[in-house]
Amino acid sequence: GGVLLNGRIGGHWRRTMKRGRIDVEIHLYEEPKRADARALETAASDLGRFFGREVALETKLLSESGVPGWSPRSQRPVGARRTPERP
Repeated sequence: GGVLLNGRIGGHWRRTMKRGRIDVEIHLYEEPKRADARALETAASDLGRFFGREVALETKLLSESGVPGWSPRSQRPVGARRTPERP
C-alpha cells in the first residue's frame, strides 16, 4: 500500500503475517520527520492490536533509483499491548 506523509505519497509498505506476529516493512522516499515516524509506529501498533498480534516494524529509506540505500533505520517489535501516543 501507499504511505501518505503531509498529503503526498511518501513511500509504500507491506505486511507479512507470521505465526503470532505481523512483519511490517515501510519503504520511504525521504527521511521522515519525528512526528511522521511516530505516526507510522502508531499505525503499525494499531494494525497489531486489530489482529491481536505483536508487530515487528522495519523502516527503510529508498535511494533515487528505488533501491534500498540504507540499512534499516529501525527494526524493533512494536507491542500490540502498547498504548499509542495521542496528541
